[in-house]
Amino acid sequence: MEIKDNEVYTFKMASGEEIVTKVLSSDTDYIYITEPLAVAPSPQGPALMQGIFTSEPGTKVSLNIKHIAMFAETEDSIKQRYIKVTTGIDIPSKKLILG
Repeated sequence: MEIKDNEVYTFKMASGEEIVTKVLSSDTDYIYITEPLAVAPSPQGPALMQGIFTSEPGTKVSLNIKHIAMFAETEDSIKQRYIKVTTGIDIPSKKLILG
């Protein structure tokens, strides 16, 4: 699977932490991301919380490829929540209107 720039992905780190983030670009050693959010369990389902507390919002973050255990495209409902949390934009769910 190829990582595409400007897409939202879920990364499972070798440490066990799971993060959802937007990929800016990548090279052979690093994936450059922005606005990483950690996934935490909650009674209502997966919750997203700030992944880095002391950097400026929108900072380009380097993620070392050696520390990634696996990754996948982020599931649509989580991706919509990620976009809402990081941008304030609420994307309506895709529903079919029959008439």
